[in-house]
Parts: sequence; C-alpha cells; structure tokens
Amino acid sequence: MIRPLVSMGIILLGAIIVALFQVKYIVRDLRRELVTVQQQMAKEQQSIHVLRAEWGYLNQPERLQALNDKYLHLQTIHSPQVVASIGDLPQQNEATQVAIDLQDDQ
Repeated sequence: MIRPLVSMGIILLGAIIVALFQVKYIVRDLRRELVTVQQQMAKEQQSIHVLRAEWGYLNQPERLQALNDKYLHLQTIHSPQVVASIGDLPQQNEATQVAIDLQDDQ
C-alpha cells in the first residue's frame, strides 16, 4: 500500500517541478517583454518631448509673422472692413429659393 502512495507522490512532485520550471520561464519572458515595452515608452516620450519643442518653435508669433510677410502678404481684418449687417442677410425662405433657383439654372 505504501509503494503506490510513494510512487504517486514522486510523480506528483515531478509534475510540480516541471510546472514550476515552466512558470519560471514564462515569468522570465514576460519580464523581458516588460523591459522592452518600457524602453519603447521612454523612446516615445522623448520623441513627444522633441515634437512639442519643435511645435513651440514653429508656432512662435514672430516667426509666423515673418513667414507671412515673406510669402503670403496677409493683412489683419478689422471690424470696420465688414460692411454687411444682419438685415442684409437673406431670410431662410429667401435662401431656400435662391438655392432652388441655382439648381434650376444647372
């Protein structure tokens, strides 16, 4: 009676040892993956930091004004330049009729 119990105990002990080794290697692989992901995150955070610095440089008002003066020659719009009033806008029915007339012309 004792021999089958000892045999089963040894088999069970062997199975536990194999399972522990498997868990050990799984944990080791997961730790390596964790380190890799952490390194990638650090690189991405550094890239984000660089991009924010570049964005800050590129959006400097003085730089944008100089580029505007050099290439676009845009002027600031002042409120007196707008000569329309609310009354000049067509009513909703009139706007719908204008849209229908435009479609009929095509």
